This record gives sequence, C-alpha cells and structure tokens, in this order.
Amino acid sequence: NSFCTLLALPCKSMGGSGRSSASRRSASRRSQPTPKASRKRSASPPPRVVERTEAWRLTAGNIAALEKKNVELGPAGANEVTVEVRACGLNFADVFACLGLYSATPQGEFTPGLEFSGVVVAKGKLVTAHAVGDRVFGVTRFGGYSKHINIDSKYCRPLADDWTFEQGASYPGQAITAFYGIVKLGALSKGQTVLIHSVAGGTGLWAAKICLKLGANVVGTVGSASKVSTVVAETDMVASDVIDRSQYTTAKDREQALLDAARRHGVEKFDIVFDSLMGDWFSASHEAVGILGRHVVLGAGAMTPQHDRLGVWDWVKLGVQYLRRGMVDPLNMISLNKSVMAFNLIWLYERTDMVGEVFAELDELTCGMKKPLVGDVFEFDDAPNALRRLRSGDTVGKVVLSVSATS
Repeated sequence: NSFCTLLALPCKSMGGSGRSSASRRSASRRSQPTPKASRKRSASPPPRVVERTEAWRLTAGNIAALEKKNVELGPAGANEVTVEVRACGLNFADVFACLGLYSATPQGEFTPGLEFSGVVVAKGKLVTAHAVGDRVFGVTRFGGYSKHINIDSKYCRPLADDWTFEQGASYPGQAITAFYGIVKLGALSKGQTVLIHSVAGGTGLWAAKICLKLGANVVGTVGSASKVSTVVAETDMVASDVIDRSQYTTAKDREQALLDAARRHGVEKFDIVFDSLMGDWFSASHEAVGILGRHVVLGAGAMTPQHDRLGVWDWVKLGVQYLRRGMVDPLNMISLNKSVMAFNLIWLYERTDMVGEVFAELDELTCGMKKPLVGDVFEFDDAPNALRRLRSGDTVGKVVLSVSATS
C-alpha cells in the first residue's frame, strides 16, 4: 500500500559520533587520496567451492529475530564469483527491510545486506574481470550479511591495495546513491547551490564531496551539533554551512534557516535539495527549492522506528507521521517551475549495464577524494546491535560488520 511504499524508500545514515564497546571498534578515519585499484596480480591461489556458509537470516518483522544459520551456497555460476566476505556495509534500508517496511524485501526468510567487500575464492568459467585471490567490493540485492556470497561478477569492482575491507564495504551503495541522485537526476552544474540533508552520514558525505568537486556550493544539515566537526573535516565545508536541525522546532524557523543559508551563497533558493530525511523538514525543504530546481527524495530517515519490533504505538506514530507528511501540488509545481524526483536504487539492480556505467563514472569522479569515513565497526556476530546502533541516528559515516577470514 502507499504507506509502506513511502517507508520503502532507502534511508541512509544520519550523523553522530561513535562510541566504543567490547564488540565495536573505532575504524581508521585517516583521509588520504583515493587511488585506483592495482591491476598487478601474483599467482592466483587454487579456487575452492564453498558448499555451505554462515549467514544472518530472518523473516521480516523483528530485528531481534535475526539468527545466524548455516546455509547452502554451492559453486559459482558461469558469470559469478564466490567472494569470501570480509566486511558488510549497513544501510537504513536494512533496518526497514528487517522490520518489513521496505517494499523490495523478499518474501519469507532472507539474508539482509546490500554491500560487501572480500576476496574472490572461486569464479565461473565465463568470468574474466576477476581472478581467484582478488580483493573486491560490490553490491547485491540482499544477501550481504553472509560469510560467503555468489554474485554476478559485474557487481564487483577491484578494491585498492591501500583500502581496508571496511572502507571497501562503505563505498559502493552510498557513493552510487549520491552520484545518481545528484548528478543523474539532479543534473548538477558548476556554480549551483545544493542542500544535503543528513550530510554527516555515509551518503551525505559522498554527496557533499561530489558536489564540491564539481564546483557547486553546498549547505548541509545534521541532527546534532556534535556532527558539524566531522562534516568540516571530511568535506572541507565551513561550519557555517552546516545546519544543526535540533535548533529549529517550528516550520517557520526551519524554512527561514534554509533560506538564510541559501542567501549566504548569494542565491534566494537552492538548485537541488538532496533529501534522505523527509519528516518535519520536507515542506521547508521544498519551499527552499528555487525556479527550475530539483527536490530529489531518496529516503525517510526521520520516520525510522526505534524498536526491534513494531508495537501498537509504533504503528500509531508512523501513521501520524504518514498523515502529516509533506504534500506537493503538481499544478503549483508547474507554475513555480520546480520538480520532485524520488528514487530507490535497488530497483535498478537488474540494470547491469547502468550499474557498470555508474561505477566507471564514479571511478573517475572520486579519484583523489578522501577515503570513505568508517564510523562504527561491529563484529559479524553482533549484527543485531549494529543495526540498533545505525537506526539511532547517532552515527557518522558508515556502520560496518567486520568478518574474520575463514581460510
């Protein structure tokens, strides 16, 4: 139905500072230029068939129901590689999928996860782009929370020698989302002014870096003041261009804050609003879109439930948020010459040609940029708590599961 369709939008990380625990380590945040992966190969180790592997499984509805199981894998298909997974990237879409609020969620029991990195341990007879022993990262339509995965080789890319597996798992889904929304849909041009919500999250940081590299002016929002310094350090934005949303509690104040930020860049309104938030900020954001502007919507992070399983009051709260959601009038949009565009990148997964083209363009665009910011790293065995940490909205950069080598 339309309620669940709205909630099915892929919601990306909102900012915050990481906290350490016995099962969570702080990953390196050192910023270095992003090199292209080395093409030099030593002698490949012998391939091996992985008949069974360990994966997190559940039937959508309750994060606490996630259970590690030994599942059948088998040999790679002709166009596939078998990857021994060393890191899994977490996304807000994973949280929504586990709760049953994501329209693309498989029926019945499934393995969550959309991003991974690891080592190729076997390949199909038609695969030429990857060899056994190669370090790779990639995207998948579910199945990422697993110690091994069989995946079409077109969805994998070489992982640079000086990138960690955690950094590799932090890159593909969020960088593609930012690039597709800003460049492909938003049609960004040099000198334009862009508003990015949740700019301290993984997708937000990539969106900001892409905009700045292409010569745009960038304003971002974060959920708390503690995240501003991270945005400044990772993107070279100035602190005055990072809006702390917690300081604005009325619709009028929110709208005024956005318009004031645009005017500091010499424009009345924004050319692009990159919106993974929605909620109370949607109407103010849409009002801040200028003539010929594009309001690109990719998620509803403000509507993320904070419980493992939705109870009566969770549904009531979601229902109220749904009824109060921002509305736009197409006739009014015509007279104002602005648009709303929404996308869910998972529906493009079958378009392998498009995925390949976007990866190729990203290789060129992100070369020389800082490496992905890995915020929190959890052990593979602690996946439920990693999802709880992500949904809190208190993270910056990417939340990642680290998987120990199995061979």
